[in-house]
Amino acid sequence: KPVMGPNTESGASAPLAAEGVHLWWRGARGESRLTFTAVEDARLSYRFGIEGGQELGTGAIDLAPGPDGATLVTWTDRASFPTLAARWAGWFGALQEAVRATQEESLGNLTNRLP
Repeated sequence: KPVMGPNTESGASAPLAAEGVHLWWRGARGESRLTFTAVEDARLSYRFGIEGGQELGTGAIDLAPGPDGATLVTWTDRASFPTLAARWAGWFGALQEAVRATQEESLGNLTNRLP
């Protein structure tokens, strides 16, 4: 989950994923939000942004049958950063590592939720 500073709080606008439902994280550094744009059997699409409505990017999680009954998961994020400093931080800073760690933890948790 995004860390927005000490004592980050998080929540969802509804208990189940559906188009228009959003997840949010609030802390000392502000607020970030992820909104589901499409929820299908094998694909979850979303957009994400920060406080004030600035959209940073989009993403999707795709599920496909794999060998021996496994489920293959492909997670794709696309983002744009409006300034050179933001692009530098996104590419070389801790942001890329934080996103990788969050996705790795989330994918690990799918083991308990997928058949």
